[in-house]
Amino acid sequence: MNALKLFRSGMDYISIASHLNTTEAEVERQIHRLRRIERIQPYLSKRAKREAKREAQRVAAQREAERLAARSIASVPKPPRVKQTPEQKKALKQAYNKRMRAQLAEIREAHRV
Repeated sequence: MNALKLFRSGMDYISIASHLNTTEAEVERQIHRLRRIERIQPYLSKRAKREAKREAQRVAAQREAERLAARSIASVPKPPRVKQTPEQKKALKQAYNKRMRAQLAEIREAHRV
């Protein structure tokens, strides 16, 4: 069952999160996303409905993969800190900013349903 069905069956966010093994914030995002899809579905063609469903499944799978990756990264011990040169700091900052811009673009694209 998805988060919205569990919510409609009378469960609260905390119990849904423990049932789905995720966070309350993720449960809330899923419920709002599914409600938004339900609101717009009467206006969509069959093909658009299939595409919206696939996109929702893709986003859910991506979030699950990110959650699992974060869990595995958290268990790895951090290496000792090494003094960085200004050039290395600049390169790392540019790489970080590039990743953040890419993630922001993905989020914006994912919310265009």
